[in-house]
Amino acid sequence: MAMSCAPGCRFVPAAFAATVPFAYFCEFFATLMPPDHHARRLLPAAAAMLLLLGSVSTPVLARDISIDTGGMASPLKNASQRIGDVVLQALALAGLQYRYGGDSAITGMDCSALVQHVYRQAWQQELPRTAEEISRAGERVTRGELEPGDLVFFDTLSRPYSHVGIYLGEDKFVHSPSAGSRVRVENMAGTYWKTRYNGARRIADITGLERPR
Repeated sequence: MAMSCAPGCRFVPAAFAATVPFAYFCEFFATLMPPDHHARRLLPAAAAMLLLLGSVSTPVLARDISIDTGGMASPLKNASQRIGDVVLQALALAGLQYRYGGDSAITGMDCSALVQHVYRQAWQQELPRTAEEISRAGERVTRGELEPGDLVFFDTLSRPYSHVGIYLGEDKFVHSPSAGSRVRVENMAGTYWKTRYNGARRIADITGLERPR
């Protein structure tokens, strides 16, 4: 079934939300934090938000959506909370229109602007503007070392590091793909992305907190 969305709105496709159990969303978010993480109390709310956005028939404007992280943003108690905030900020942009050169959470943005926006909102940290420039930030990590919040790079324009997304875990990443599409989650194990993968970077947290092991 075709779906339309007015400029500036974002949504999780209803067909997707209708076929994925509510418990799956909770389980997915749960993989991003340790068992005793107090932020687990937010999992049902985060999952419900995604399912709600997918079930409504009228456009939901980005400016009308807010995520209450329960005081997680600043200051934060530990590194795993910081990583969780990056993931939540990234997933909140699902359905936003791709716009080349755009940097607005209302009218659309490209891949590097999405990364910039997420890290600015989650960590108050400024990253370079282009994917190629961002590929020189932080530290390099191997495919086997990938963790949620890491940045993954691809060659989509016959040029290395021409595309960037945010890794979510279990071979999934969120990104703003290309003209005519919207921010969505992809599987890195797919042939297209697997053959175009260039590497990954980990951005250091400005608070100095170490990631959980």
